[in-house]
Amino acid sequence: MLTQLNFDTGEFVFSNNLLNPERKNYAYQNMDDAVGWVTDSCSFVYNTEQKRFLEREPEGCEADTFTAKAYMQSIYNRFIGY
Repeated sequence: MLTQLNFDTGEFVFSNNLLNPERKNYAYQNMDDAVGWVTDSCSFVYNTEQKRFLEREPEGCEADTFTAKAYMQSIYNRFIGY
């Protein structure tokens, strides 16, 4: 909505403009012991303590796994910087 109102969105690095028709659909969920990721082509929940997928649809969606890992690392690095 900020873009539509001509506000600067530079400080909102991890925002996802829901009204942008060219945006990449994704949802990220972080829990104490797991990470969830959903896109148009893949969804999974990965347990970070057990180092295994609890759910993954379709089986073997590797590209989204790497994207989710990079996203999580970006969030972590930003958090550490505060």
